[in-house]
Amino acid sequence: MDNPSLEKWQQRLDWATKVLAEAEKRTRAFFEAKGQASCWAVFEAGFLGPLKRPWDADLAREFGFPSAKAVSHAITKVRRMFGKNIRSRSIAMIENRMKSEG
Repeated sequence: MDNPSLEKWQQRLDWATKVLAEAEKRTRAFFEAKGQASCWAVFEAGFLGPLKRPWDADLAREFGFPSAKAVSHAITKVRRMFGKNIRSRSIAMIENRMKSEG
């Protein structure tokens, strides 16, 4: 790339992609280890994947949740952990970069 600002943008995009991928991996592993893989699955299907989010009632039927409210709670629970992992990985990656540069 000959454009320095485009290179900087690409570096930022690469960094953000790494943070999100690591946060996704850690969050999935957390819920699978707790025996709550269905929480991750409904989060992925209802929050991460689609451009248009399916109805919670449809997700409840598809993933075996007792109600749309249970789906909503599961998605909220996973979303909070996902956010926590994004923040955690961001801080860790910044600290690692500072150590390697300093």
